[in-house]
Amino acid sequence: MSQITEEYAAHILAMWLEVIPLAEDLRLSELEARMDGKKINRMIAKLTRLWLELEPKVKGISEKGSNLKDLEDTFMSFRDCYFEPTKLLEEMSRIYQMEESLRMVIEKVIIEGIA
Repeated sequence: MSQITEEYAAHILAMWLEVIPLAEDLRLSELEARMDGKKINRMIAKLTRLWLELEPKVKGISEKGSNLKDLEDTFMSFRDCYFEPTKLLEEMSRIYQMEESLRMVIEKVIIEGIA
């Protein structure tokens, strides 16, 4: 795993900041029972692209400490969703789980600098 540069961190954080309003809109739509397919698809596209960006930084991160094994395992469990994004449509909670996993990785890898 390589060191995180300031430019890379800024790039990842910018991508994450694009996800936040989509996530809020998606939750609001679900609560109001007016799901918008375009919003869902856009959210999935953003999440899976962010997953791909972070995958090389997360793969093998558990070697840095046993407390990172769950983080790596959870993150890597979404690998199939990158290649088949429609799997995230099978259950809305899966989208939220992927979002949470990405947030946790960003916190550890980008903000805390564990990579």
